[in-house]
Amino acid sequence: MDKAIVKPSWRRRSVELFDTYRAIFGTSLLLVGLFSGVAFSADWSTRSLEISKEEVVFNRDLGEFLLKNYPPKKYLYVGVGRSPTLLSAHLQLIDPKLVVNLPASKVKSGRPFAQMTPEQKALLKEHLIRFLPSKAELAGRTLLLIDFVHSGVGLAWVQEYVNGLLPLDHRAESLGLVYAKADPSLRVVWRQIDHSYIIGGRREALPLYTQKYDSFAAFTPADLPFQNENDLENVRPNPNYLALVDTLKEAEQKYPRGLTCGELLKAGAEFIFKKLSTRIEYEM
Repeated sequence: MDKAIVKPSWRRRSVELFDTYRAIFGTSLLLVGLFSGVAFSADWSTRSLEISKEEVVFNRDLGEFLLKNYPPKKYLYVGVGRSPTLLSAHLQLIDPKLVVNLPASKVKSGRPFAQMTPEQKALLKEHLIRFLPSKAELAGRTLLLIDFVHSGVGLAWVQEYVNGLLPLDHRAESLGLVYAKADPSLRVVWRQIDHSYIIGGRREALPLYTQKYDSFAAFTPADLPFQNENDLENVRPNPNYLALVDTLKEAEQKYPRGLTCGELLKAGAEFIFKKLSTRIEYEM
């Protein structure tokens, strides 16, 4: 199986990492986050990330599905938790303004919105405000919460958190990417979330369900709901994420997208029309 293997260079990335995360979090929190990142993935300097051709194609197809069915003029994509990490990286390569990442882990092991204490709701609201775009950045668009789901419960609860804690201009819809073979009880998904897309039993989807990219998520895990301020403060930038974006970029360049049948037919028709038009002009 063809694979793109890239070993990141931390010297090359250090300046870009600092500037990017400083703009988001400020210098003090950035420094704390970078130091914690060493503990989060201490073995990264000796590892290489492999992204296969099948994964690149599968991930690209998902991105095209989103852009076609949930246009960026209407939606801002939100990768919920760690499982959409590779998809978020792909969308960021297209346009960084298309997608944001919302740290949210072990949600369905927590509690629904109605059962939270006022303190937990306050911490959660602060977390959402921190990671979701402002009213000006949304510009009237709807937040589309995206996650790979089994039951859909966790994603539904995150949607409930957003719609229950943020203003009306931050309305959220949910999209569950369902791996059919891993989730036979699809009736649960239909009840819990707004939109579902069955990605089927494709072999290349399996790594997305085995936490292959968890350690490359944009931020360290956020187990919701938070119990105290320390839980909130422990969510920090993950230095591995930009390395993943670099690796994916190189993999996508190695395995470029081919033309679809429709695009080939259109190109052929345009070529024939151009030739005929040229010939008619020449004969006249």
